[in-house]
Amino acid sequence: MIASLALLALTQVPALPPNSIVDYTGMPEIRAAAGSLQLRTHSATIEIQGETAVVTSTTEVKNLTSGPLPIAVVLPRRRVADRGTSQPSFPIELLANRRAIPLQESRRGIVDRPNSRQTDAVSDQEGRLTMGRNSTLGLRVTARIPLGRAGIDRKQRLAAYQLGGALPVGQLNIAYRYAGDTVFRLPEARPDLGWQIGPRGAFTRLSNVTPAGQVTSVAFYPGGFDNIGG
Repeated sequence: MIASLALLALTQVPALPPNSIVDYTGMPEIRAAAGSLQLRTHSATIEIQGETAVVTSTTEVKNLTSGPLPIAVVLPRRRVADRGTSQPSFPIELLANRRAIPLQESRRGIVDRPNSRQTDAVSDQEGRLTMGRNSTLGLRVTARIPLGRAGIDRKQRLAAYQLGGALPVGQLNIAYRYAGDTVFRLPEARPDLGWQIGPRGAFTRLSNVTPAGQVTSVAFYPGGFDNIGG
């Protein structure tokens, strides 16, 4: 367990702004027999509401076999924080064709980063179900996550979403949404995925990709009259 978490820490948490502390979720990891699934589309919207990121995603998967197919759906719950943190505990829900799927803990642990004061914490959730033969399944995930902080003074707000799941995706859509008065100047979106950034959101669309665990993020100083630092 510790070895696998160390691998997560070293390979799957890049692209965040300096001095970040943030909770985040990401694409479901769908586990099934090799070659039995096609991941057609994944769309995620991260809507910033005050000091909360409301995450909604939909994933369309196809059973390529001629018989019932058991699958496990793993939902990431991740945290980057200073040492001494606990695991993330934000609420997350999974629906499969509008039916609620019970969740249990799939992976749990905390790994301190070498030569750093920061820690990566994991508390992933897992749901199990069976797809009918030659069927298409719609997965819907919702989560409410407190905004993180970033920057030297940690006065930037931060929202993040991980791209992963190991399977190729036919079409991948990621949108960060915010009200016009929420941000001071346009935010920074990471990594470089061809973002379209405007006064109400940041959006990107990718076709025929295999995500590799990248963590996307949007960082901004809040609008209003708060001191936003230098």
